[in-house]
Amino acid sequence: MKSKISSDQIQVFLFFIFVFSWNKVIFADPPGSPGDHEYRSPTVLFKKFVPPLDSELRKEWHTNFFDAPEVLFFQSRADFDYFIASSGLEKAAKGELQSKYKSLNSDNDRAQIPVVSFPLPGNASGYVFVPNSIRKLMSTGFLQGIYSYQHEVMGKPLKAFSARTPEDFLKFASPKLSPIQQAEFKRNVLSIKGDLVLPMVPFIWTLLSEQKKDETIEHYRNEASAVGYAALVVVTPESDLEAMGRFFAGQRDPAPLIRYLKYLRSKNKSTPFNVPLEDLLHPFIRKTINTFSYCDGPNCHDAGRNTSLGNRFNFELIDPYTLLSEIRERYLVPHSGERLRPGDLLVYRNADERIVHTAVFAVDGFVFTKNGAWKLSPYIFQPIEVMEDVYVRASGPLDLTVYRGRDPETLKKIERSRPLVRPRCNFKFLGAQKILAPKPSE
Repeated sequence: MKSKISSDQIQVFLFFIFVFSWNKVIFADPPGSPGDHEYRSPTVLFKKFVPPLDSELRKEWHTNFFDAPEVLFFQSRADFDYFIASSGLEKAAKGELQSKYKSLNSDNDRAQIPVVSFPLPGNASGYVFVPNSIRKLMSTGFLQGIYSYQHEVMGKPLKAFSARTPEDFLKFASPKLSPIQQAEFKRNVLSIKGDLVLPMVPFIWTLLSEQKKDETIEHYRNEASAVGYAALVVVTPESDLEAMGRFFAGQRDPAPLIRYLKYLRSKNKSTPFNVPLEDLLHPFIRKTINTFSYCDGPNCHDAGRNTSLGNRFNFELIDPYTLLSEIRERYLVPHSGERLRPGDLLVYRNADERIVHTAVFAVDGFVFTKNGAWKLSPYIFQPIEVMEDVYVRASGPLDLTVYRGRDPETLKKIERSRPLVRPRCNFKFLGAQKILAPKPSE
């Protein structure tokens, strides 16, 4: 016997369908918000771009490119004493070097090493800073021996200029050198494992021509790890500005960004317009994109954590342990399957679980990154695969962990509680050297 469905039952059934549908409308995540998995990010135009170098900063680097004297590492104190004894230096110079020898027994000892020397040789037990006044007295034979030791025993490759003949190296020298300086320059043309090289160290930098200094700076500025991209977000009359503001805000309060986008639309009326990507991202990105540090030090971990600190960011060298402690305070791990959002922290670990790089997700396919602590590693936008390739080539396969900032109120409270710390070196050029990037073509 078939049971009949009464009209009352049909009405109740329809009522529940109505309530369910209405709840979906009322309680659905707004477009572009973290819970909206359907939002399609706006079109962004990209063009490869080598960040410009401010003329004042370039001039400064011609004079003071190195932040510290040359540093040499040793496996033991006995090795150091052997080299000093065989150096051929006068007694006073030997005594000065012996007084400068430092052991690597603590983190504080390691903190004194110039950041361009990282990672430190794992087998190093001590080091010495070599002042130019002593470095210029070292013989060719001694230099060949000490640099071979640095490379073969300590695992520190020599950064050097190369040429075919000793005479070719003379083209690198300043035309203003005295006869004594010319002799010092020639003593530094070395044969290391059959190759002629001229060490790129603080003392040699003082003897180079202005042209060679400029060529060197340009060479490193154009390395793959230093080439960025100019980026423009396309806004059309059909663009949902509130959704766009929520998306680019990441975990920030989206209201100021929405107001800014509406202001731009009011200026452009019904005409499509473009907005520099950095203008929609976090303050640290906006203020540092396409700039260089005045000195060595600020690294990728510092750049990553600064992104969630509003305007209270610092420029410093921080280690992975400091980064992790700040992640615990300010970040969460998003749910599996959630899409990346602007401001998400991308932390890369190698096979030994050591953190080797930190970047910030900017927009689909691109990150904000600083690839190294060197002054010639700028703050840039870069395709994720290009950035990852830089570190895979250096460290092997990497594992990625994504971290997302906590809610806006928590982040704001943390930001306000942070003191502003003076940087370790002069950053007066930061931002002053920012030049408008060329607009990507359609």
